[in-house]
Amino acid sequence: MGNMIGLPMSALRARKKGKPYSDSSLLYEYGMIIAAIFIIPIALVVSFVKWIFGRPNIYFETNKE
Repeated sequence: MGNMIGLPMSALRARKKGKPYSDSSLLYEYGMIIAAIFIIPIALVVSFVKWIFGRPNIYFETNKE
């Protein structure tokens, strides 16, 4: 989540200083920041529900030989 918000914010700060990233757009920068406002709470709820039911958030495949 840090990269989802951090990279566009860094690009936005550079744009405000007059040095925009060549591979970024204003729409992308604001879009990713706004998307995080919706995605982070949903991810927290899903993680909390899994925790309540004792389900792990990460699954590792076991070798069944």
